[in-house]
Amino acid sequence: MWALVKWGFRLAFFVLILLPLVVTIAYRFIPPPITPLMQIRSAEGESLDYRWRPLDQISSNLPAAAIAAEDNLFCTHHGLDLAAIRAAWQTYRSSGALRGA
Repeated sequence: MWALVKWGFRLAFFVLILLPLVVTIAYRFIPPPITPLMQIRSAEGESLDYRWRPLDQISSNLPAAAIAAEDNLFCTHHGLDLAAIRAAWQTYRSSGALRGA
């Protein structure tokens, strides 16, 4: 029984910790083959024009725009926007509506 529990912990550690770490490091050097958004757009009938570009060949504003699109207050907190999390939680509690924070 204990061997099965140890095997389960090892599998969970691999899936939850090591696998995302390895994929993140790999995607630092190789382009992701496809993203979920690309799959959605493809299923909607849109064409897929995906070409990897080095950072120096794209607009210098694009990295900042990508960060701002995800979290425009990124530079003002330490990884967690607690005010936005609190506001999202209060919205959920009052109306049941889910939104990101």
